[in-house]
Amino acid sequence: MPEPSSNLCGSIPSSPSMDSEDVNYLLEDPPAKLQGSPVSNGSSASNASLYPTSTIEYSHEPFSTFAPKVCKLCLAIGLGEPAKVERIAGGEYNRVTKLFFDPRTGPCRFPECVLRNPREVTADHDAPDAKKKEIKDQVTVLRLLDREKLIPVPKVLAYDSSSDNAIDSPYVVQTCCPGEPLSEIYHELPINEKLEITKLVADLIVRIERVIFPVSGRLISAGDLPDRCDDFSTMRTSIDLAPFRLSPKADFLSTPRSPSLDDLLASLINTKISLARNLTLPWLTWYRLRQILLEMKERGLLDDKQPVLWHWDFASWNILVKKQDNRWTITAILDWDGAMSVPRVLTREPPIWLWHRNDQNLSEIRREHDMLIPSELTSEQQLVKNQFDSYMEARVSNYSADAYSRGRWTRRLAKVALTGFRDERDWENCMRFMKDWESCRGNYPIISGSKRRAISSFCFYYLWIPVLTWVICQDWTAQNADFKDNSGSLVR
Repeated sequence: MPEPSSNLCGSIPSSPSMDSEDVNYLLEDPPAKLQGSPVSNGSSASNASLYPTSTIEYSHEPFSTFAPKVCKLCLAIGLGEPAKVERIAGGEYNRVTKLFFDPRTGPCRFPECVLRNPREVTADHDAPDAKKKEIKDQVTVLRLLDREKLIPVPKVLAYDSSSDNAIDSPYVVQTCCPGEPLSEIYHELPINEKLEITKLVADLIVRIERVIFPVSGRLISAGDLPDRCDDFSTMRTSIDLAPFRLSPKADFLSTPRSPSLDDLLASLINTKISLARNLTLPWLTWYRLRQILLEMKERGLLDDKQPVLWHWDFASWNILVKKQDNRWTITAILDWDGAMSVPRVLTREPPIWLWHRNDQNLSEIRREHDMLIPSELTSEQQLVKNQFDSYMEARVSNYSADAYSRGRWTRRLAKVALTGFRDERDWENCMRFMKDWESCRGNYPIISGSKRRAISSFCFYYLWIPVLTWVICQDWTAQNADFKDNSGSLVR
């Protein structure tokens, strides 16, 4: 994809009005020295938890020998020697180390920083080129979001996309933002403070949604960034969009350069049909999903034409909050790895964790939400939900329909198209989706199309569905292993 041009997009204003029109996606990062004041006594998203078994679980170097290497690295990149190096809980994809500095005596003017280096999860991540690209993509997204001050994110101080350094691993050093994870405090707050934070979260969602792009895809670094950098005063970073991918080394070459939701889903489903061509059961299922795609299009459920920024793990554990002068503020949104541009309706799954207890299985609640399974709420939970819905309806158009009605069908289809069948649970969800659609599609009248398409749908339901049902009843386990290996699964 060529360098972004002004006729496609403009830059985000530094002080956006939340009542202004959508702002187009980020362009170049102008040369500028790092700005901002030192971060005061902040905490990372997980500074309170330690995982003593992570060395074994992820085959890591023991922290006792890793910490001195971290100190050596900090000296090498000009941050000075940290006063303290602390092991904190990371995520599935990154090891996280907290660094403490004294700005009065050392060159680093940030008292607390975070070092993130990737865990060795799969064999694919052993490819040096894949590692380098992922690190550069992460840096580009964070720097551009930080530059525009539209969304609070950590500031990148240094990175190395190679393993030729003191810790023998790619890494990113970023500021440690103040605050604590919303997941750790939210459900213990009084109702008035919950409502205050609910409005902040809703406002943040509106901000994220107003970062728009010309097409859908993965946010990646445009141009040729250096493999390492610890001085951003002269570095220019710009963003590009790449096709969705099957693995870190296999792109969807057929993903269209179009903002159209139906074109995007058709491309993904057609790719999965090609991958499953030698497997009868998956092939018939993907073929049926393509038919459902056409039926949704005829009913106007795929009319969303505007791709927007999507944080695929927008949840309470990735939101840092801080209370100051009796007012709550959101200080940072973490974990932008794998950020994407997708049609707006796909991002409008409501933040149900605002009105559900955090000790519930959130992934199960999310699954049931889009599956139209009703959940019972207490009066307090209903109050929070009502405030969130009212705020969103007042700020963005068609939010309720996208979040709770028509958009659920689109997201259910998109989730299958994006992730494929990774396990039997994905397969069960897909079967449930096809059954639900067959029962409810009559609620959405055809607003375009032809008699030929209607006849095609009739033939599929009354000729192909019996065949598909017969195949499902066959021995699924006999081809389960091959199915999992070959049907394809989109990775972030």
